[in-house]
Amino acid sequence: MNTAGRSTLSDDEGGGYGEKLIPEWRVGADDQTLLAGLAVVAALLLAFGWSIWRGGDGDIVPAVIAADEESEPSEEVAAPVSTTVTTAAPTTTEAPTTTEAPSTTVAPAPVIGDVQASVDPFPGAITGTNDGAVAVLTGFVANQGESDEAETAAAAVEGIESVDNRLEILEPAVLSALQDQGVAGASATGVGTEITVSGTIDSEDNRQPTLDAAAAVPGVTNVIDNELMVSVTADLNALPQVQFATSSSDILQESNADLDAAAELLIAAGDDVRIEVQGYTDIRGDEALNLQLSKDRANAVREYLVAAGVNTDVLTSEGYGETEQFGAGDSDEALRANRLVRFEEIG
Repeated sequence: MNTAGRSTLSDDEGGGYGEKLIPEWRVGADDQTLLAGLAVVAALLLAFGWSIWRGGDGDIVPAVIAADEESEPSEEVAAPVSTTVTTAAPTTTEAPTTTEAPSTTVAPAPVIGDVQASVDPFPGAITGTNDGAVAVLTGFVANQGESDEAETAAAAVEGIESVDNRLEILEPAVLSALQDQGVAGASATGVGTEITVSGTIDSEDNRQPTLDAAAAVPGVTNVIDNELMVSVTADLNALPQVQFATSSSDILQESNADLDAAAELLIAAGDDVRIEVQGYTDIRGDEALNLQLSKDRANAVREYLVAAGVNTDVLTSEGYGETEQFGAGDSDEALRANRLVRFEEIG
């Protein structure tokens, strides 16, 4: 048999039967088949292990291999960087930082002018303050007209919407003080805090107390009294009493000089005054007779004064009998005090 190109082994050279897979191996064919299978399995296991090793966590990669593969991790590191950029975006679009427009677009507070400057030109002691858009006026003025003018000026100030007018008016308060002092025909007029008083007082002794009462009104700084006059009736009643004959309306001659002085006072007072001549008696005698006697005596005095030059329109007369007693008791002095003629301004 031709054996060229074939190699066979005896049992001593490799054992086993059949043709060898790899002639160079000094192993039998069956053993070579087994070894080849094991080699394939080992190769598969090696390939599988290599795949796991390459695809696992970086922590288990040897440092040498990690150093050799620096180019590949650089792409993996880039991903976190891009992630950081995209997650930072909300910080640039946060609503609170871009929606605070109301604080920057709120209209500025309206400009409000100086109320005090608006009322400074007016007379009186006026204080003007700003309470937001409300003007508040306090202090003193003479009359309602001055108060209204100050209020109008304050209302015209820029930005003012209303005026709280608390100004106190002096004229009515001073007038009340004069009336409390018994001033007849009292009046009070003024400018600012300076008040002029007028009227008629009963006597000169009442002048200063009357002026003091007017000056004591809160807010008044000056009182002008050149129109405060003493009543002519005060001067008339200060004259000695007219003397009559007992139980008669005849005027005794000793009273003529006093009645002439009374006529001069009345003429000087002018024709605008109205004076009533009043007659009174004491309580002795018949009441009806006393009433008539008082009427007769009052009329006798009036006729004397008219004859002395007093305008008839100035004087009237009336008797009141014993209805009013000026002296208490029944002494001669008291009875004499009740028998009199006195003057009273009327109308």
